[in-house]
Amino acid sequence: MASTYTPLGIEKMATGENAGTWGTKTNANLDLIEQVLGGYKAVSIAGGAQTTALTVADGALTGTAQARMIEFTGSITGNQIVTIPLDIENFYILKKYNIRSLHSSI
Repeated sequence: MASTYTPLGIEKMATGENAGTWGTKTNANLDLIEQVLGGYKAVSIAGGAQTTALTVADGALTGTAQARMIEFTGSITGNQIVTIPLDIENFYILKKYNIRSLHSSI
């Protein structure tokens, strides 16, 4: 059975797989857990009307939905929609920065 990933990108290694790399992969998983529990990401939603999809990067810290606190930055000139992947069961601290009276929905 091959390794699989959780909805937040943490690798679930299969028995007998990844010989010689368990230390590296376990450290990557622990980094991801730390990021999900207390990490911070700034995501720009600058510009006109648009939809911004938060992402998950399997086994990496680069996904925009893989942090506890997400700050939305940038000057906007139109309505904004931010989406979170449907299979994520998590809670977030969301902060809107420098966003004026235009409509934004998360």
